[in-house]
Amino acid sequence: MKLNKLALLVLVGVAGAFGACGYEQTSTMRVRAGDNASSASATESGAAKPRARPNKVILGYSYTGNDAKWAPADYDYSELTHITRSFLLFQEDGSMTDGGIFDPKLTELAKKNGVKLLAAVGGWAGGEFDWTWYKMVRDHKARERFFDNLDKIITEHGYDGVDIDWEPLVRDELKEAEIKANQKTFAEFMVALRARFPKWIITTAIGAGPNTLKHVSWKEVSESVDYVNLMAYDLAGSWTKRSAHNANLYATTDFTNRCAGSGSCFT
Repeated sequence: MKLNKLALLVLVGVAGAFGACGYEQTSTMRVRAGDNASSASATESGAAKPRARPNKVILGYSYTGNDAKWAPADYDYSELTHITRSFLLFQEDGSMTDGGIFDPKLTELAKKNGVKLLAAVGGWAGGEFDWTWYKMVRDHKARERFFDNLDKIITEHGYDGVDIDWEPLVRDELKEAEIKANQKTFAEFMVALRARFPKWIITTAIGAGPNTLKHVSWKEVSESVDYVNLMAYDLAGSWTKRSAHNANLYATTDFTNRCAGSGSCFT
């Protein structure tokens, strides 16, 4: 579904059963900015009353690495509209396996509660997976093989769509010309993905860093996705010149990335 007005879902850290797609595997949930989920009210005996279904998009990431602690059978599906299961991985030639991420109980309970299911592709994966993305996407045969495999996996498991976690999307240490070329590749891929799967729910996770946001072709990307999942965390760390808030609410005016124009941020 194409949106004339871009819908952003903001990823924030919360306590729960959902795994992150960023630098650390922490519990997360993605919530559309400005939306308020109906909160649970309790009776005097402490028993929670049934919650009304959310009337906005509330999307949570379900990371397989957390299943031993928080099994999909224990999720509160009444508080969610979408669940993204993480992560499908692929090779440069477009080959892909389901990675064992599909849980029958998750599928059963999600469908029973009217929750849409997406599979996330990619993720942080050690900070080097972006090279695999670029090599695959720039090879026409590999990209078609990727689409074919994705179609088979999503369809066989009865899912509703896919989330593209292309990380890192922008490497500050690269020269501007290469960053621009990579920007064009990502946009062209998202357009091709939508053209191949016009009826799927398609989302993408994008970091909230200033250099990342300015190197996204927003017109092409926003017209190709249903939602952008804004990763509003990891705004400072070992890659910045000084310590700062991990997920600050307001923009930092003196943000400086120590890796910009120098060596790799990810080694």
